Amino acid sequence: MKLELLALGARPPGWVREGVDEYRRRMPRECSLSVTELAIPKRKKNHVPERSRIAEARKIQGARKVGAYNVALDMKGTIWSTEELAEQLYRAWTVNNGHPYHR
Repeated sequence: MKLELLALGARPPGWVREGVDEYRRRMPRECSLSVTELAIPKRKKNHVPERSRIAEARKIQGARKVGAYNVALDMKGTIWSTEELAEQLYRAWTVNNGHPYHR
């Protein structure tokens, strides 16, 4: 299974890169983790927040892989526990690898 994190912004702080590297090391060999950093669309002087959100959404949509399952991390979104997220990831891994768990 391939996990790809699409992140808006360039040059995240060192602690972010260190965290991603740590999780990459922890992943089983059947799972890969990559990070694609997307440049934030430029804002003009007459900046309108709603237009910026739309431009950012289009940027992310354009970078998505065809057939990918998408999970958006948003402070205002539905909160998943660690266990719930692990169940979504584990189930996807088992389906992709023909494991009997999903049957």
